[in-house]
Amino acid sequence: GEWLARVDLLDPETGLVGEFDGAGHGNPGQRAEDLARDHCLHRVGLTVFRVTSPMVTGPGYPARSAIRTGYASAARRTGSPRWTLHPR
Repeated sequence: GEWLARVDLLDPETGLVGEFDGAGHGNPGQRAEDLARDHCLHRVGLTVFRVTSPMVTGPGYPARSAIRTGYASAARRTGSPRWTLHPR
């Protein structure tokens, strides 16, 4: 067991991870780190969705769609998860 990440939101029942991308996530270096982290989380069986401030506060609340899509993707995952909330 190795430490993977501290995430903004986790539904441990489904393995869905929600990340909020604030203003600092727009620069290329941070974006590259975010993508590498998403890949690491995906590799162990977690599904990641990302939202930004306009998605949370904008008309029609577009974050809701991102969350629904994330849950649908998580439901399609197969195989046993390779992550845990508790160190082994």
